[in-house]
Parts: sequence; structure tokens; C-alpha cells
Amino acid sequence: MPEAPQTVLVVDDDPQVRRVLGAALGEAGYAAIEAHDGREAFDRLGDGLSPDLIILDVKMPGMEGTEVLRRLRTNYASIPVVMLTGIAGIHLAVECMKNGAQDFQTKPFEVKELVACVQNSIRSRTWTPPEAAEGQEASFHRLVGTSGRIQEVYGMIEKSINSTVNILIEGESGTGKELVAKAIHDNGPRRAGPFVAVNCSAIPDALMESELFGHEKGAFTGATARHVGVFERAQGGTLFLDEVSEINPENQAKMLRAIQEREIQRVGGRETVRVDVRILAASNQALGALVGQGRFRQDLYYRLAVFPITMPPLRERRDDIPLLCSYFLRLALRKEGRGKQIEGITDEAMAVLRAYRWPGNIRELQNVVDRAVILSPGPRIGMEALPTYLREAVAREGRHRGQPGEAAEDPRESILPFVHEERRIIERALRLTRGNVEEASRRLGLGRATLYRKIKKFGIEVQRG
Repeated sequence: MPEAPQTVLVVDDDPQVRRVLGAALGEAGYAAIEAHDGREAFDRLGDGLSPDLIILDVKMPGMEGTEVLRRLRTNYASIPVVMLTGIAGIHLAVECMKNGAQDFQTKPFEVKELVACVQNSIRSRTWTPPEAAEGQEASFHRLVGTSGRIQEVYGMIEKSINSTVNILIEGESGTGKELVAKAIHDNGPRRAGPFVAVNCSAIPDALMESELFGHEKGAFTGATARHVGVFERAQGGTLFLDEVSEINPENQAKMLRAIQEREIQRVGGRETVRVDVRILAASNQALGALVGQGRFRQDLYYRLAVFPITMPPLRERRDDIPLLCSYFLRLALRKEGRGKQIEGITDEAMAVLRAYRWPGNIRELQNVVDRAVILSPGPRIGMEALPTYLREAVAREGRHRGQPGEAAEDPRESILPFVHEERRIIERALRLTRGNVEEASRRLGLGRATLYRKIKKFGIEVQRG
């Protein structure tokens, strides 16, 4: 006897939306049941309907979707809910996530993307971390967490999205600074314009001016055609300058002029080009401290840091680790395909993950989860699937904790063998990956921007192929 299909309740006052979703869900193997408003939805639930997921429109006559969601969390907390709305805005997304929504999609939606969201949300019911037992996982643009520190970041994002001021996002490597920038752009008044990201630490000083402002044909040897810089490419949108502290003093002065005058001049050109961009800058170093050391222009700092946002390191938001693990587990299972079935993480392994200091922050955590999904032999990720360096670091810190007169050993000492032989190990990683810096950074457990910075520091020549 064939197994009954999983059921999705579609609650939307627009019959066309219900029809489109019903057809798409049917093709994907789900049974779609419709309700035109919240009252009808609760009538169906009261009659014994037990759907595997609910798709819920926000803007409906009578009882709005946000109120329906609050009532669902009280009486039907185990059913995942995906919110659907034509109203863009981070404040609404944060509110829905706080009230227990599993995910949030905006209209007009991509049918394939929404169906994939349904599949992932239903699959995630196989394991809910203790902290998210009542559906309290908060996420927006892959920023996941409910801790006080990350909620402060959500609040800062919400306050900044409708502004035009420049924003400086500071925090250690791997904390998610670019995700913050994307969230601000995607929900602000410039979301229809381009989002152009440039990693300043990856650009040699000799090419920085050309990359920022462009150059004319014949401006220098090798300039065989006009090149449009990132300021022009971001016209009408957002320019994200990652690792802005790596820009040298000469180009800092030129950038200051571009920001103040809202105009640039291509290298080798005479024409002045007007630019209209919002600048979001990021740094893993405290720019204010660099100003005090004379390594960064004070006037440029004040232009960039009109509205500062600080991303907390993962060790300061340990309560979010189970939620982040759940999120990265779903992503990893999606990449691995249907052949891999993992329900969650054992209590012992989760205790180790929460105790570790995470010098590589969220990026390192995702790498650990990805690796554990591949290595885990059973339905739950256990200690044997965690990296040796991580288990040893936690064990050492546990032995040292509380012993008078002896400082706890920094687990970073065991993370990477190149702590004492940095250059040699970096060169070896680059040889093994045939000059693929992104792959080398992944293998070393370093952020890509950090690895680029070290390559520049040691003068390492990257040979590809």
C-alpha cells in the first residue's frame, strides 16, 4: 500500500496564489489543502487536519497572518510555518521569526525556491534543538540566533535599513559581516540596485585604485580596454568594502574624496563621473584603534562609521550554537542529497561544541558540521565525527580550568599546525589546492580574507593550475 503524501496547508486570501502553490506542491509529491483566511485554517485544524507544514500569508482580511501565527504557536507548536508576504522589511521578518515561523518568503516568489523551502522545513522536524523546542529559531538572511547579542544586531539592522548613511560593520573573521551587509541592502530602499562586494585584502596595492575607480584604455601597461571600477558598478545600489582597513593611505585619501564629493575619476582619465552609492564597510580590526595608531585616516573613519554595527564572536553567543548547528545541518543534508539521513547531534557532542571557543567563529562551525555530516555513521552526529583538534582543545581547557596559578591553554594553539610554521604550511596548502585560495582557506580553517592577508604579509606567490 503506497504511503500517504505529506500535507501542506496553504493559507492565503488570493485564489491565484493558492492555485499556483497547490499545483507546484502536487508536482513535488505533497497534498495541498487550501484555506482562504485564518478562520478557515483554524476550522480545518479543529476538524482534525494535521498538516506537515503551513504556508501562511501575512496580509489577509479579518485575522492577519501574524496573529494567526501567534495562535498557531500556542495550540499547534509542532507544525512548522513558512510565512509568505508581499511586504518586504526586516522588522516584519524578525517579528515572524521571534513568534516561531520556520522561514520567511516574499512575493513575488520563485516556485522552485518556495517548494525547496517547504522540503527543508518539513525535514527539519526530525530534530529540534532544546532551545528551539517551541519553534523559536530566529533567522534572517542566514543570520541565525535568539541570544541577546544577536538580537541587538537584528535591532541595529532594522534601524539602519531605511537610512542612507554609511555603515561600518566590525567583528572577528567568520562572524557574518557580509550577511549583515546583504540583509541591509536587500531590505533597504536600494534593494533594486546592485550589491557589489569587494575584498580589499585580496587586491594588491598597485591595482587598488583601478579596482575602486576604474581606468581608461592605455592608462598603464596592460590597460588594453576601459575598466569600470566598483564605485561605478554599484551605481544606484550598495558598495560593500570588506576588510577596508587593508586600503593603503594614498587610496584612503582618494576614497575620502569620492565619498565627500560623490564623484570619481578613472585612472588615466580626465572625465569626472558622478556616483550614487551607499557604502557598507567591514573590518576584522577595530578601525578606531587603527586611527589612534596612525594606520587609518581619521576623517575617512568618521565618514564610514556614521552608523557602526559590531558582530559578536561566537564564544559570546554560545546559546545560539544549537540553532546554528541545526541550520547548518539542514544545509549540509540538502547538499548531500536524500541518501544521507541524520536526525541531529548527540548531547555529548553538543556539549563539546558549546564548550569550544571557536576562534574561526561561525565559518569554522559550519565547516565542522559539514565534515561531521560526511563522517557520521549513524542517525546522530557523535563525538567520533568531531575533529580531533576540537575535542583535544576542549579537554585541555577542561583540565586547566580551576587550577590555581595555571592559565587555560588557548585552543587556537591546537587548531592549526601552522601556528609556529605559518608560511610553510600556507605554501603547502596552496600547492595541494593548486593555487585555489578559497579551497586552501577552507582546509586551513581560516577565513579567505585572513588567508589573503597572510599571503600578502609573507610575500607568497600563488601559482594556479
